[in-house]
Amino acid sequence: SSFDRNLADRRSKKGNKAVEIFSGGGTLSKFAELAGFKMATVVERDDNFVDVFVKNFDEVTTIVADVHDVEMEDLPRDASLLQFGYPCTEFSVSNIVSARKAKDANQSEKALEAKRTANYLSLALVNIIRQVNPRVILIEEVKAFQNSLPFDLLKFELERMKYKISIEDMTGSFTERKRIAIVAVADKEALDISNVSYQTPVPIETHLDVPVQERDFQPIALRPRESGALRKGLGIRSHLPSDLKINTITTHWTRHNHLSLKHPTKEHHYSDFTVNEVRRIHGLPEDFQLGDKITIARAVLGQGVVDGFADVLSRIYKRVCLDEKVDKNSIDSSVAASILEQKNKNNCPAQPLGFGQIALGF
Repeated sequence: SSFDRNLADRRSKKGNKAVEIFSGGGTLSKFAELAGFKMATVVERDDNFVDVFVKNFDEVTTIVADVHDVEMEDLPRDASLLQFGYPCTEFSVSNIVSARKAKDANQSEKALEAKRTANYLSLALVNIIRQVNPRVILIEEVKAFQNSLPFDLLKFELERMKYKISIEDMTGSFTERKRIAIVAVADKEALDISNVSYQTPVPIETHLDVPVQERDFQPIALRPRESGALRKGLGIRSHLPSDLKINTITTHWTRHNHLSLKHPTKEHHYSDFTVNEVRRIHGLPEDFQLGDKITIARAVLGQGVVDGFADVLSRIYKRVCLDEKVDKNSIDSSVAASILEQKNKNNCPAQPLGFGQIALGF
């Protein structure tokens, strides 16, 4: 039957070719690349995000379109990995709380329409999954997504297609940003993504472009965001340079709940994190370019992923390129040696040593 042929096709796929939907500025694609994948095709409707993406990737087919308008024949059929971060606006905690507090009837109607639109995205994604027919699907999302209709629809369809699903809570090495990784594999055994490896936390001041002693810290009287937060009784979201992790930095850095760096000794003196500092805190490499538009750079980071996904993507790479059933307890230097020996096997280059050393502790 056609079902059996499609199942056999996706189970047989090997190689490092990958596709991403809702690619944004390319943060998830960058971690996939570091794991050894080659991004072949991405879909993103926002020209500003595409401009950032193309600064960081060569020879990638970029489809600038709404996901509903993608021509199926433009998507490759030989990719092993399909990944996407479902637009999370309707599922994030901050937006759910805001919607509940909305008193204006028009605002409430807009929120309902936005949620309906989010639900319809699942239908487009199912069509894309059927077209690409990948061996592995990686979904990056906020935790509340698990309680949504889109999640139920996707899970139902993936299980019908005989995908084995694993779900794991995720964060970053240097940030408390909370996400989940959903990995669906067409193999007979699910992929173990538990006990994710992270880099060793270091003080925030390690990531700073300008050292604390040379940094411009302003008193709260000159800081409208922090003073506004105090007036509203919301408290000030800030961290000391000695802290090991920071809270989530969102897309909207101009809100009153903006996250700041607090002076270690002067009370109520604060400094802004630069986009380059946030890039570093999110675990993105030094050569990841964010462009000259600060607002867009902040949006890319606010919507992007952090380095916990590096380890997950490394395990996916081993499954589709080396046919390894990864046992977390067996990950050691011998795996790195095996990867080097397997270079070019199944069209899979070796994982960069720097990636292995950072993400897996080699």
